[in-house]
Amino acid sequence: MPSYSLAELMSHATARAGRRADIEKSDVSFYVNISYFEVAEQLPDELREQIAVSSTTSGENRVTLPTDFDAPINISILSNSVGGYSDHTLIQVSPSYVDSEGFYPVGTPQHYVLYSDFLELHPSPDSAYSLQIRYTSMITDLTAETDVPSIHTSARKAILYLTESEVYTDVGDDARAASRRALAFSYLATLKNKHARRMQASDRWGVRPAYPEVRAVSRRSFDVV
Repeated sequence: MPSYSLAELMSHATARAGRRADIEKSDVSFYVNISYFEVAEQLPDELREQIAVSSTTSGENRVTLPTDFDAPINISILSNSVGGYSDHTLIQVSPSYVDSEGFYPVGTPQHYVLYSDFLELHPSPDSAYSLQIRYTSMITDLTAETDVPSIHTSARKAILYLTESEVYTDVGDDARAASRRALAFSYLATLKNKHARRMQASDRWGVRPAYPEVRAVSRRSFDVV
């Protein structure tokens, strides 16, 4: 199965669009990356799911987010309890809510607010807790020719189709550009249907199917899980 590296996507897209050696390599790379971002936004993808863990400080309510943080999935407090650890999920609230309530007196955090590149815990922690963040990571540009998209291999074919569309647009062939774009989204629709059926099956038993899990290490205050 092809890996769909940046080099492969560039080569095959230009070849399929009529062996367009007249288009600058930097332009084709740009088309691959904008196509990659568009596909990634269209399709839920478990390869972008990450876990990071940090420790809170008593009285300090701000925790710096991982540098690749895009969107939260679940944020939990892990606290010492008799016989081991217990946890509870924090509820996301608005800045206006915590500003009106205040962060003190200190206690076990129940809520969080996302703001800038950090989150705020409410109320401010009264002790050192382990904070677990499940999140979706940001997509980053493919720069080296060996780089591969951080989405499932099956979805990478849509990147190829969209890149072809961009190449056709570049040379003024709008009809073929529209055709390849339609093909890309038709293909993505089949993947979405497969994903929905798989999630429906998991809900029947109350568990998620096993997906490849990527463990993250923050370059700031987070540790390997």
